[in-house]
Amino acid sequence: MAWIQWVICHADDPAHVLWWENERSSKHGRSTHVPLWLFNENYAVILQKRRNQETDETFYLLVTTYCLKPNRAQSFQKEWEAWGASHP
Repeated sequence: MAWIQWVICHADDPAHVLWWENERSSKHGRSTHVPLWLFNENYAVILQKRRNQETDETFYLLVTTYCLKPNRAQSFQKEWEAWGASHP
């Protein structure tokens, strides 16, 4: 559990954590996920971005955490680069 808090608290430090947004579809509709990637350890925290309809404030829900296998780390790298190119 300590890793989760550390990654979230350091999400704004690109020396340790890379993050981006992506759209996901499920049986409940579309949602925005925010992967937080502790790239030196290949550890990921996945958050879901939500909006409070009454206050219009954004908040995040923890979806999952996991260690990345090498092929998934390559996929994360490509997603992060593609998102960064479209969000300068």
